[in-house]
Amino acid sequence: MPLLSSHRSISALILTTVTTSLTDNMMKTFVLLHLIGHGRWVGAVATLSFVLPYLILSPLAGSLGDHFPRTRLLQCYKYSELVAVLLSSIGILTDTIPLMLSALIAFGVQITLISPVKLGLLPDLTSDDHLVTANGLLDGATFMAILAGTALASLLPPMWLCVTMLVMALIGISSSLAIRSPSQGNEPINIHWLSSLRHMIHVTHHAGKMGVALLLSLFWGVASALVTLIPPFMHQLAQHAALPISEPHAASVLMLSTTLTLGVGALCAGLIPNNRHISTSVFIVMLLASVGFFCNLSWRTDLTFLIFGGFAAGLCSSQFYARLIERTQGATSTISAGNNILNAIAMSIASLLLMLI
Repeated sequence: MPLLSSHRSISALILTTVTTSLTDNMMKTFVLLHLIGHGRWVGAVATLSFVLPYLILSPLAGSLGDHFPRTRLLQCYKYSELVAVLLSSIGILTDTIPLMLSALIAFGVQITLISPVKLGLLPDLTSDDHLVTANGLLDGATFMAILAGTALASLLPPMWLCVTMLVMALIGISSSLAIRSPSQGNEPINIHWLSSLRHMIHVTHHAGKMGVALLLSLFWGVASALVTLIPPFMHQLAQHAALPISEPHAASVLMLSTTLTLGVGALCAGLIPNNRHISTSVFIVMLLASVGFFCNLSWRTDLTFLIFGGFAAGLCSSQFYARLIERTQGATSTISAGNNILNAIAMSIASLLLMLI
């Protein structure tokens, strides 16, 4: 595509993001599949372990992203990924659940720090006219990385899974060094959680981004609930019907199908006008499909709802994110971090509700 051929830094950013998503989703999927049969609450605890860093560190992450040069920050964060990979490898190879949950927290910390920097770099590397297309490519590649990570987590032996995560981390470090951004960062840094949180809310509201931020948080809350419910759903289905493949593989197929349609939807986001009414209508379609899945009518119906809703989700989320970061006048990382807090709150509420049901 012309966008990629004329902007090598965007290509490097996409590759860096892909390696990060691939690594942490290999770990997260391995843990979720490993805990099948331990009860729904264990999967919810795993999700909470992953999202709590968003609640705690997002204010600092946004402040850092607007204060320091984003390319340098991204490179530092990619080096820190090696620590998370080492911790997860020890947990996987020793089959220690507390270590696995600790690794999820480590990956959550790293993703929390990278996310506002990644989104903050996009407006630096491309114009507003190409922002939806660039973000669609970034989201589409990310969802495909999630797809690959989900597949590899269920197919690779533990040792090769750990080796693959290490290789991806090293590739991500190399690609991050190729990103060139004119942004040097000039916003004051704020290390106080409450004052930083108030600043994020003020900046997000003043920029007129609060509405789209709330829609994105609802999206991630629903998505978190669906991902957490897939393994227990397959476990319940296996008790009432003979599955053509093993239970963990059946759960992986369901996750893969959903992630694939999310990626296709994200890649198609640049093909339709970035119109508020269109994206909101698609978002409503996604919510209706999610409600259909929660009704648990039959496995064929649930699969249809997941695939159809996944495409709609990928389409609307890419447009929402492009709208979130456009014309933010140097506060992109702060606004993105504020949205991450809302996303984490929504995912935490979804996990807590699943624990109580």
